[in-house]
Amino acid sequence: KVKEASDELEAKQAKLQNLENDKKETLKQLELTKEESKAEIESFKLREEALRTEIAHGEDAARSLKDKVDATEAEMKKMSEEHNQNAAASATMLAELQKGLDVASDENESLVKKVKEASDDLEAKQTMLMNLENDRNETLKQLELTKEESKAEIESFKLREESLRTEIAH
Repeated sequence: KVKEASDELEAKQAKLQNLENDKKETLKQLELTKEESKAEIESFKLREEALRTEIAHGEDAARSLKDKVDATEAEMKKMSEEHNQNAAASATMLAELQKGLDVASDENESLVKKVKEASDDLEAKQTMLMNLENDRNETLKQLELTKEESKAEIESFKLREESLRTEIAH
């Protein structure tokens, strides 16, 4: 009986050691995932900031082109009154500026979409990180419960072993 109890105690201790090793491995993996997620979040923040800067430049360019278009329209009207022969050249210039404004507007729209995508991706990564942290906390709770149960079982085996030794001694 003592041998069986001793073998069972050793098996439980080995099981406890395996659980400890599993806990360490799970924590390492969780920490790696957490670090990767943080790095990705930082990368997305940098990309988002760069896109915001590009959008601001695009908006400035659009305003600048709009101002140029407005100035050109006023100049064209004046030139039309003064020089009818230059009207065709002014119309061409206005068309080019409008084309530039359209291109800038299209680029601005594209940049806004990219910022939205980056923001959505960042939000998804943050949600994933929170889920991983919740999973880790749950795993740690379960590991702690298993550890406590193992300690209680070991203590019970020790008491049984002591009792068996006392019986054998009498």
